[in-house]
Amino acid sequence: MNAYKVPTRASGYDGSGLVMAAIHEGEAVKLAYLRDLCPDYDGEDGLEDCMEDWLAYGPRPECRQKALEFEQIGHVVVGIASCWEVIEL
Repeated sequence: MNAYKVPTRASGYDGSGLVMAAIHEGEAVKLAYLRDLCPDYDGEDGLEDCMEDWLAYGPRPECRQKALEFEQIGHVVVGIASCWEVIEL
């Protein structure tokens, strides 16, 4: 399991939640939350089903578009953001 620090200069950090992150030089420098990418995602299951949530919502065009954007910055991971870290799923 990989954990990446989210520097204070990172774009998009908004507390805990499921995220897609651009990793550059070992840090999560840009984040996008699943709740923002897919407004119909309710997150009611909490984080217990987070991998299943990414498998269900990840193939959507809005997620693919964001992944392509983030690939211009670094490699892309999905995970859980909390306490200024991203834990890769």
